[in-house]
Amino acid sequence: MNNKVAIGSEALPALAELLRQPAVSQVFVLADANTSRLCYPLLRFYLPEAHSLIEIPAGEEAKTLDSCEAVWSELTEQRADRFAVLVNLGVEW
Repeated sequence: MNNKVAIGSEALPALAELLRQPAVSQVFVLADANTSRLCYPLLRFYLPEAHSLIEIPAGEEAKTLDSCEAVWSELTEQRADRFAVLVNLGVEW
């Protein structure tokens, strides 16, 4: 893997290249209800076909330890290992 930072129009193709590396075992996308609806469709083209979306509720009130536990449980259920990548979607309103 490389340590380059990509910004702007190069960011998504760079992400796609990174996720195709043999060292990546699985790809997970973490999104809330808003970013799942607004951002995920734009990102999906750049993700491997075999990826998993983990969706949590939107809003500050959903940023709890219970939400963290739900994400952790989902990763455990899907047998995420240390070579898995978690892509976190976020947007500033």
